[in-house]
Amino acid sequence: MALLPHQFWQLTPHEFALLYEGFKRREDRAWEKIATLGTWVIAPHTKKTFTPAQLLGRSQLTTMPARPPSPEDDQAEIELERARVLHEAMKWAQGDK
Repeated sequence: MALLPHQFWQLTPHEFALLYEGFKRREDRAWEKIATLGTWVIAPHTKKTFTPAQLLGRSQLTTMPARPPSPEDDQAEIELERARVLHEAMKWAQGDK
């Protein structure tokens, strides 16, 4: 993690944990880049297709960034909630409780 001793001892346990998580994430990302390059290199020489995650022995890549919610997602959630409330109101109006 390239910390000097005095830097290490000035960290709180929480700060150290955050730094360590970032270090692990950077290391994982580096291996995923190498695995991606590996899939490109072996692709012309084999009929079987591989994914970078398969080369690393994983089910999926771990450092893919999460997709931020889009405005369309928010609108869909609002419409879904409106439909749910309307459904409950209709059930109440029909006497189904």
